[in-house]
Amino acid sequence: MKKVLLSVFLMLFPVTCLAQGGYIHGNGDPSTLNPAPNCGGSRFYIDDSTGKLYTAAQGSPCVWQDASKGGGSGSNPSTTPLAGATIDYNFLDGAGTTPTDISGNGNNATFTAIPPTWNTAGLVFSSVPTQGVALPAAANAGRTFMFGVYINPLLFSASQPANAFVTLLSDNVAGASLNVSLLRSVSAANFDANNIYSPTIFRSNTRVTTSQDLMSGFTVLALVCGLGGGDKDHIYLKGVEVAAYTTQGTDCSTAFTGGLFLGSSTVSPWNQSGFNGTYYRFAVFPTQLTAAAIAKNTATIIADVQSRGVPTTPQDIITTAPQLYGVGDSITFGLGATTPWITLLSLTNQPAYNITNYGISGITTKATIGSEPNRVMPKCKSIAGPNIATVMLGTNDFNSAFGATQAQVLASNIVPI
Repeated sequence: MKKVLLSVFLMLFPVTCLAQGGYIHGNGDPSTLNPAPNCGGSRFYIDDSTGKLYTAAQGSPCVWQDASKGGGSGSNPSTTPLAGATIDYNFLDGAGTTPTDISGNGNNATFTAIPPTWNTAGLVFSSVPTQGVALPAAANAGRTFMFGVYINPLLFSASQPANAFVTLLSDNVAGASLNVSLLRSVSAANFDANNIYSPTIFRSNTRVTTSQDLMSGFTVLALVCGLGGGDKDHIYLKGVEVAAYTTQGTDCSTAFTGGLFLGSSTVSPWNQSGFNGTYYRFAVFPTQLTAAAIAKNTATIIADVQSRGVPTTPQDIITTAPQLYGVGDSITFGLGATTPWITLLSLTNQPAYNITNYGISGITTKATIGSEPNRVMPKCKSIAGPNIATVMLGTNDFNSAFGATQAQVLASNIVPI
């Protein structure tokens, strides 16, 4: 008899705020708090009451500074180039087909035949195959790449784009060059599963550097290419290097032979996919930036995006009526059923609930964990009665394993609470 394992979890929201590596969270300007936050283990403080970012040098005493003030009095982080960049796009053009390089080097980019769209704060990609921005040849000499992006979280089965490779950066030489995607880095077995948003570097159609750190919402991603030999690639998220690598290559800096694209190129396999989110900043550097330089640039990019009125941390969406959310896979979605079970659920001695089905057919536990901070979790607070989420996941984790053992699958889904 074939064995089927179904893991079912039931959670009551709200859930405590997620810790973000390298950040201190609090309420209020840190320079006015008593005692002041200790910066011995962090360079960043986020005021959760305003979303404002503050930075400090490590050490004691702490001197916290408003990151939105940039590098000097009166400086504008949106128009101030990142030091040492050969390419720096702030995506504030608002119109036209040529994103402007503000580094002063004249390395403007060009929209492809299926272009992304401008809004008042950035450049929006809608996961359309071959939707992209062609980069100039100067990008081929890059050794550090920095992305200030908002990655749309998973939504519902009905609206989730069919996307094999959620691609931030791709090439036009059939995968032989540098490609940066958000997917498929899951456990020691490195097995594949769709919609797991973790940074993955492809080269020659092979994953050369992967991490299990999950992403959705706004982030600053930095890639430092190794120079070969024992010099390895490094990945940073919001100024902090990822906790661990599933694989860590050394060759993503090999001289590129083709062109690079933001989003999707026109060459397989990247022409079957695209990016689903918004670009706010992208910069290329000809050298390997230090961890300190990446932290400084990250603070500048976050301040830049905040100055545009764009939240850089998940924002609570306060509901005005009790809510019941169904988080799960095809069972919750109701695949093959006339009526999904979540819409039939009723609770005795309870108020009337608005029911929302967040089930996604084929989804894994790991993929859901990555999106929840920006999907259902911001909707946990209510001013009128409780908000409840049922979480029913696990069926697809083993179906997606491609040779991974049950222990490896289970280990990949264990996350700190």
